[in-house]
Amino acid sequence: MDQNNNYTNQATETREPLPTFGAQPPVVQYQQIPNPYAPQAQAEVENAADSAFGKGLASVIMSSFPITSIIAIFLGAGGLSGAKRTNAIAAHYGIEAGGKNIAARILSTIGLISSIVMTSFWGLYFLLIMAMLESI
Repeated sequence: MDQNNNYTNQATETREPLPTFGAQPPVVQYQQIPNPYAPQAQAEVENAADSAFGKGLASVIMSSFPITSIIAIFLGAGGLSGAKRTNAIAAHYGIEAGGKNIAARILSTIGLISSIVMTSFWGLYFLLIMAMLESI
């Protein structure tokens, strides 16, 4: 049994290194084929991000006023869906949506939440005012 453990392979011990030649294989450089739709795609993504950003910003600004807080709910929801649509367009063309789309998503979320809160606040406020006026 000990004889099997001491076996050495003479072929692997006497192996010489492979010869190396002076010339290295050429490195092939591939050129990327330009996308003919890239400028059009970038413009489409920027327009969609601009629209979503505008709706998100308007929803944040309008959310604190009594009547416009109701409109801000729809603007915030539209801004969120516009940001998602911008991400889908950018993914379709294989480009990034950019920072304006991230800002649009954040502003739309803040505008939607604050407009829902402020709409309920103003509704309760006017109900309390009406109740107070009725008791007089």
